[in-house]
Amino acid sequence: MEDNHKMTILPVSVKSRILVFWVFILPQFVLFLLNVFSFWIIREDMAASHLYKVFTIAGCEIFLLLIMCVLWMSWKRAGLNSIPWKWNWFFLLMHMAYLWYVSYEIPAVIPAGTEAWILDRGQVILSQYAFMMPALFYSALRLACFETRLTRGADIGRSLLVAVGMPMLWYTAMLGLSTFYRWTWMWFPTAIGMVFFVGSSVITLIALIRLSVLIYSWYQGRDAWTHNTVIALVALVGPLAGLLLNRNIPFPADFQSEIIYGLAVVNGLILLVPSIFRMKYQRVRLFLRAWAYPFTLYFFLVFLPFLPLSLLAICALGLGFLFLIPVLLFLLHTKILIEDYQSCAQQGSRMTAVALILSACLVLPGAFVAETLCDKTAVEQALDYVYASDYEQPQWYPGSARAVERTLIKMRQAKDGAQLPYLSALYNRIVFHGMVLPNSKMEYMFRLFTGKSLNDVYEKSAGWRSRIRGRDGAMSAGRRRRPERDRNVVLFSTTKTSRNEGVSTVTKMVFYFINIGHDNAAEFFRECTLPPGVLITDFRLQLNNELVPGQIFEQKTATWVYHMIRDWTRRDPGLIVYKSPQVFELSIFPFRTRETRYAEIEFTYPRDAAPVIYIGRKGIALRSRDEGPPSPPVPLTGQDASGNNYSLVFPEMLESLAKIKRKPYLHFILDFSLGEDPSQYAQQMMDVAAEFPDIHKGKISAANFEVESLTRDFIDFRNSDLIKQHLQQVRLPSRGALELSRVFKHELTMYQSRLESEDFASWSEYPVFVVLSQKKDNVISPEDMSYFQFLTPENDSYYIKTPDQPAQKHPLFRAVLDPYLPEDVVVFRRGPYVSFAPGPRWERWQWHVLINQGKGKQQPLEVYDPNQKYFVPILYERIPGGSFYGQALGLYVKNYKDILNPSKLKRSLPALVQQSKSLGVLIPATAHIIVERSSQWKTLQLREFQRLHSQQGLEFEEDFETPAPPFWLLAIACFLWLRSRRAGAKHPMIPFPVSDCCSSSTKKAEKE
Repeated sequence: MEDNHKMTILPVSVKSRILVFWVFILPQFVLFLLNVFSFWIIREDMAASHLYKVFTIAGCEIFLLLIMCVLWMSWKRAGLNSIPWKWNWFFLLMHMAYLWYVSYEIPAVIPAGTEAWILDRGQVILSQYAFMMPALFYSALRLACFETRLTRGADIGRSLLVAVGMPMLWYTAMLGLSTFYRWTWMWFPTAIGMVFFVGSSVITLIALIRLSVLIYSWYQGRDAWTHNTVIALVALVGPLAGLLLNRNIPFPADFQSEIIYGLAVVNGLILLVPSIFRMKYQRVRLFLRAWAYPFTLYFFLVFLPFLPLSLLAICALGLGFLFLIPVLLFLLHTKILIEDYQSCAQQGSRMTAVALILSACLVLPGAFVAETLCDKTAVEQALDYVYASDYEQPQWYPGSARAVERTLIKMRQAKDGAQLPYLSALYNRIVFHGMVLPNSKMEYMFRLFTGKSLNDVYEKSAGWRSRIRGRDGAMSAGRRRRPERDRNVVLFSTTKTSRNEGVSTVTKMVFYFINIGHDNAAEFFRECTLPPGVLITDFRLQLNNELVPGQIFEQKTATWVYHMIRDWTRRDPGLIVYKSPQVFELSIFPFRTRETRYAEIEFTYPRDAAPVIYIGRKGIALRSRDEGPPSPPVPLTGQDASGNNYSLVFPEMLESLAKIKRKPYLHFILDFSLGEDPSQYAQQMMDVAAEFPDIHKGKISAANFEVESLTRDFIDFRNSDLIKQHLQQVRLPSRGALELSRVFKHELTMYQSRLESEDFASWSEYPVFVVLSQKKDNVISPEDMSYFQFLTPENDSYYIKTPDQPAQKHPLFRAVLDPYLPEDVVVFRRGPYVSFAPGPRWERWQWHVLINQGKGKQQPLEVYDPNQKYFVPILYERIPGGSFYGQALGLYVKNYKDILNPSKLKRSLPALVQQSKSLGVLIPATAHIIVERSSQWKTLQLREFQRLHSQQGLEFEEDFETPAPPFWLLAIACFLWLRSRRAGAKHPMIPFPVSDCCSSSTKKAEKE
């Protein structure tokens, strides 16, 4: 009978048994998977003494999951539809004990030298709170809303007394301990301090929850003015005040955005306006409030992991306001939504009310997903066009340049701090596959598609964010800059051993290095040159007096990992990576002062050949003198895995072959970028033609970020009327910027497709590119042209002509040692396909791989004889396709051909990487890397998978920062944490070290 007088606070739906799955089981299962993944990364790096702690943490998680599943099933069999109130004590205490334990043990379990880009401690600890706090909050909510016989006024008074009294007691205790610090430090028990802090925080949170629920029930029955005032304070004034506070204290993220402010106002008005005007359209009211509910729920989930900080924040000049407003708004919005649902269900069907809520709640998430997918499409189109072009096809951009401009500005905003927890990570995962577009590439693409600078446009349109930029600039100024590594490490000695394996010779070179500088963390770095037919098939490095073998990974992945280790730690990585067909970079780090280390590199090349490699400018012959003089090798022919024919020729053979001197022709590139006036191009072409009196014919193309060929056949530049006639046919609009790489590669690809032996004019002449532009600033210089140099070995330059000066010469290809421009070439033919090798200079590193030799059945190799004016056969040898060298060189050639067409490289890259690993041979798409720790090898595997399944052009983090919010504040909030076991101090109370719960611990450990 007495129970009928107890006041019920929470609706029945909040007590439903199904919440056990959504609040307890599902979050804990996700957390368990995350923890398994985290500890798998560092498993081999952990101390054996810490393994039992890992198993203890896993056992605690499994116990919580099992007990929740057992309770759920037992209540279901018993017919209980609601969670018994008393069980919430068990839930609260068990989850608090788990968080208490892992907050102390995880920093000790993760090795001190683990880099934050491998596994971030702050993020791991934050995950524990993020996935455990829903259970803690629900338990606290149920415990706070117990039924009582007290009157509402008395209940509110007692709850208010506890909610205010506990922070005052906590503040008084802190003040007392700080005042009498010297003598309380020695005797104050740690356990009492922790129990006091945790207990006071939980009691305060429970009191605040109960107080907010009671006040809602109280003002709901009062007059309309009081009712609406409370809603306005919690739903409108509170969020806006919190956002204003966030301007100066961006915790846990920077929410300064027009959209966030707008949604905060709209959300508050949706909760307030129907109450003011007593809206009778219940379905409309239910739909609007359900539409805004995801906004409230999002901020509740964002701030939920940081509720343990609320008590400290309340004492710290009212900062707790920022933490409590989302919780109060969530309770208010949920209560109002439940009441609207019940009211709508009473007058109609429950299914209609449920359908309204579900459809309305999906509007904002649906809009976010739709916008994300649109951005994904725009980004993928732009990245494919810029970094994975098919140069065999017409160069017309299929997407919208305006969409690219809009998306790049949005990306810049995100990089300047407009990032939202969870949402920005989800956006990045969908659009960029968890990678980033570096600032340099953002600026490049923006300039390419718009003809303007992203920085200038962003500065003009970001008046709202001027304060954010100022703060962000100040913050980034305080970040640790990447150190400039000293490179005073020299190669002082080499040894070599060779062995023959079938048709190839394998030479193992041992390189000895010494640091002659004064830096204790110096790096050896050299650009090295080797003939294209010489393959790198092994790499080993001395690490801790042990010779460690390298492994092959995708090039950009390995390069990023090497630089992360080199720039932020003192670990021992080594790296070999191709930069052009004949150039690779060798990097080894670190070297202490006067330290000597050695590395082994294995080279495989044709038997009886005598290659010379260069480490910097130091030439090293791979063939030993005691092996005798080499026999003059004949050309070697073979096929790659796709059936493409190739030939390998040597300078000794080229000396005896007939040569031909080809004629150049001018290929004009007309600048149609933003702001260009093409009316003057006819006269400029005439002027340039006068500077080249020996050249009278050529071709014309118009280009910006697209390319339009204006002439199919050669035209005579002495005919001004013919030039004007072709200029009148231009369809290309003036926009964007002129990308020379695209137009050069496209035109050279078209030139290669026309190289047939039957057409003497197609291969007896080669192009000389001349760019006509009125503003040189609109021209983007060419890059990565080295792989196209085999098409025009006689020419390594292009010219830019502007109205105020004559044509100026610029380098087109990457220089290799002493650049040599031959006047004549040897013309080879295999079937109808023609390829060139420059006249020899008797440099033993100047081998040549001829790749333009068709596909399918291998036909005889022939050389053009200008005296007889036809092709004559020559002697050659076939490389056995089943031999290791034949497979390895074939893979190198296939990679070479795919580089010429980036769209093919995008599709073939995973297979190229896998075959490179299987054969153990380095190709341009891969890198040989050596790292020190197991966690680094695992990270390489994970990052490589991510890279191979992402768009071309995307990169990993440019400048690593801890992705987690500043959760190290929890260490301060924890009062005086448990005794530090590392220090072994005698004092029973030592503050929990901040460095153990944030990523800076890695940096400090590395310094130590």
